[in-house]
Amino acid sequence: MKILVASNLDASDHALSEMVNALPPPGEPVSVCHVQPSWSTNVVSEAAIIAATESRWRELTLNPNIEVEAVPASGSPHGGVLATAKELDVELIVVSAGADRYAGTLASTAEKIARHASCSVLIARCGDEGPLIVGTDFSKAADLAAGSAKAWAELSGRQLIALHSVYRRSSSLSVFAHLFKSEPADELDEEANTRRARPRMRELFDGECVITTQRPGAALVSLAKERSAQCIVLGATGRTDHDDVKVGAEAMVVAHRASCSVLLCRSGDHPDASPDPVLATDMPALAWGV
Repeated sequence: MKILVASNLDASDHALSEMVNALPPPGEPVSVCHVQPSWSTNVVSEAAIIAATESRWRELTLNPNIEVEAVPASGSPHGGVLATAKELDVELIVVSAGADRYAGTLASTAEKIARHASCSVLIARCGDEGPLIVGTDFSKAADLAAGSAKAWAELSGRQLIALHSVYRRSSSLSVFAHLFKSEPADELDEEANTRRARPRMRELFDGECVITTQRPGAALVSLAKERSAQCIVLGATGRTDHDDVKVGAEAMVVAHRASCSVLLCRSGDHPDASPDPVLATDMPALAWGV
């Protein structure tokens, strides 16, 4: 799998290296891109950037099976990374959440890359070495996230926890439900959706499954903090009819607020993915180790 790491050559690289070392070996050299801003007055030669990048990442990359090659770029920080990712046709971009990489914050460069990349994006934060948590709404993008998380967990020996939300926005009927002494329509819908979701979750995931009535973004952030998760894996988009939407609102909530790393999976790079897989073996996945 082709991976591009967006490196600042500063303290934020520690979060990047943690996640690169935690991922299954990609099977080919990892490209590390450092962007020299086009407006910078301190111009550094490409040769110097390559030497500095390779030297730093030889120190940071602990996994002996991972090779690193430096790829210099220029322009705006996010523009240089996105252009390089497109040129190299990578499947995954790894970017630091920002200088304050331990907190639930997201720097503007990381947000722009997450919003505009055409491939999957891993937002790296230093954190715990707990389980992987995958969110699913049974959409095509979520199936890619689920398949990728399952493969990652199997290759790394990590526990995988799956979460599905049956949250539904309140309707006007809920406001007047007490007048008729009946349960709110939304609560009835949640119960029905929960009953429908349970067998599907058991069908797709062998391990622990959580079904919640919370908003999906908030539920994933809360569960990850409670379980000291290493990474949250979810589809960049959910169930949407708009092909031009590259990242959904709930995915951005997780990207901004999570205290751990976040992998946003995009199914656009996997045209053969089944839109509604029946078995876990049918799930598309990022090509770990390929």
